[in-house]
Amino acid sequence: MQKVDLDYLRKQWKDDLGYYWEEAQKEINEYFEMIKYTLCSKVDHLKSKSRDQVLKEFSLDEERLKDPVFTPDILNLLNSIKKINYDEFPNNWISGNYDHKEHASYIYHNIIPRFHEVSTKVIDFKISQYNTLYNQPEISVSKKIFINREFDKYGLLQYEHHIGLINNVAYHDEFYMLLPILLRTLFENILHDIFKDSLNNKHKNLYFDEKANRVAIFSVLISLLNQLSQSVYKGRIRSKIHPEVIRILNDIKKIGNLSVHEVIKIITKGYADIIHDEVDLVLEALLNSYYQLKGADITIQAENLEKIFAKLGLKQKSKNDLKKRKKKLRIKKKEKKGGISISDISISDISAIMSDIRLLMKNEPPNYIVSIKIKMDELLLKVKPLLNKGQREALGKMYILFNYFLETSLEKTAETLFDAINMIILGR
Repeated sequence: MQKVDLDYLRKQWKDDLGYYWEEAQKEINEYFEMIKYTLCSKVDHLKSKSRDQVLKEFSLDEERLKDPVFTPDILNLLNSIKKINYDEFPNNWISGNYDHKEHASYIYHNIIPRFHEVSTKVIDFKISQYNTLYNQPEISVSKKIFINREFDKYGLLQYEHHIGLINNVAYHDEFYMLLPILLRTLFENILHDIFKDSLNNKHKNLYFDEKANRVAIFSVLISLLNQLSQSVYKGRIRSKIHPEVIRILNDIKKIGNLSVHEVIKIITKGYADIIHDEVDLVLEALLNSYYQLKGADITIQAENLEKIFAKLGLKQKSKNDLKKRKKKLRIKKKEKKGGISISDISISDISAIMSDIRLLMKNEPPNYIVSIKIKMDELLLKVKPLLNKGQREALGKMYILFNYFLETSLEKTAETLFDAINMIILGR
């Protein structure tokens, strides 16, 4: 297998995330800070867990949180924060200066789509690390068979190659550590096929993220299976999806999230024997469910659909609803800030910050680059809540440009920032 420059990929993935890498870090930090001090009694159960404990639930720690290799895990954490802000707090609740619905909306509409794109690249990279196994004749296949189910009997011929690879690596002396990742992709695809072939196509947005142009993340698929098995699938399959199936799928998700290098530390050669019966139990439940539900073309009633969206942490909104919500949030933000409007961000305000930056550039005191970034953060914090989506995206591009020039030509940075900020904030 060709050696890969992981440091180069880290930089590339971080560059792809651009402005939103820092925005995600900021949203995560602000959430953990808020949860310690919020007065909302409904979320007291969340206060019992430390930041480290929560990160561990998502296969993260402080070091991994800063590493783009763990973008898929960070994405899962962001989805959780978004869901908590939407579902756990009462409508219009504000904890200090933390507006829960506004933070949830910004994470969902701005940060998550970009993280979806890069997560796909990271996952594709991990898969590429063992794709060469397809053409490795020297692999000695164990006589033991890990998955002994005939997928073609259920009309799922497309899984033959994937099952073959799983059986080749499950008991292999060197490649057994790939099993968790292969199992994750297997069950992710089976769940997608169940929903795609049983639900009316108008419900596609339940299991397919159209904005990111990819299948919904595994945690959403598992949650959707749990919800549908208790409602529209009930009575259509001979035996309901047992809670144990959901638990096993969640366990597979957690271990499958790990990188290839992490798995080596955690998974032993006996892992296949340990998990075999659980995998077989889940396969039996899912394959039979697929066979019984295929072609059902189920339409979910509006009331039930609304509940499912709520449980998944998704919002079923029309374009008009979204426009009204954004307008309401902007008005509420201005009221909360004492009537601040864009006109209050004057040329003199911007010029003052630019002067500070120029002074730092000229004198170059210790840690002056850090000081410049702090000044930029001050400006971004001041103007960001007043911007619409298009302006925020423009500001994000300007911020990326700032970081680039910061490493090359600082004078040009100040001039570019001054022009860009005037154009974005004041329209001139």
